[in-house]
Amino acid sequence: MRKIHLIILLIFVLANVNAAYVHETTRHFDLQAGYGATSSINITPIPAQSQSYVVGMPFSIEDPMVTDSTGFGRQIATFTLLSNVDFNIIIEPAASYDGKMRHVDAKGEPVMNEDGSYEHEGLDYILEFRYLLGYVGEGNTQDSREGEFTYESRIVTKTISDLTMGYTGEGNAFIGTANGAIFFRFDDKSSGMIENPNNTLPAGDYMAHVKITLEDKK
Repeated sequence: MRKIHLIILLIFVLANVNAAYVHETTRHFDLQAGYGATSSINITPIPAQSQSYVVGMPFSIEDPMVTDSTGFGRQIATFTLLSNVDFNIIIEPAASYDGKMRHVDAKGEPVMNEDGSYEHEGLDYILEFRYLLGYVGEGNTQDSREGEFTYESRIVTKTISDLTMGYTGEGNAFIGTANGAIFFRFDDKSSGMIENPNNTLPAGDYMAHVKITLEDKK
């Protein structure tokens, strides 16, 4: 069985200044290291209230940031990954969900009609992933590059993104991302539906379930 080892060390740095000037500042940073064949991905949703509601979740589906097709959308989460093997990122609807954003009840379940059909056709959306990838290139030289990829709920059931694109060095190569961000916006059809003053969208909470997997290519 392949063993996976991942060490994450969190260090808190406390800076104490001259006693005559009573001031205390605390900062922290993460040290990440991997050994052997290891990979992990972490998704961190952003609470809307953390930055005056200009980013994060929950948000209004009428927010121009999520209905305007000319921009990236609204940032809803950050992601980081650690891998020293070549990998793909797979994005798909979570099990038992069709991937659309739907009106949900108090338990977070899609509202259904008596005949078992969905109350509404649902809203389709686009997730845009923007990232900075650090990798080991030819001759074990360290390098980095920016990139992005998207997941569209209307046209795909699964997106497989090759972030590394063969940029793996010799031996125990390190591949990683920093400052990865996930942006959300509705596609043109759903945006038009929302902006239509005569729309039939039910009032209440809306939710979609998406699964994100980091998969070893080997």
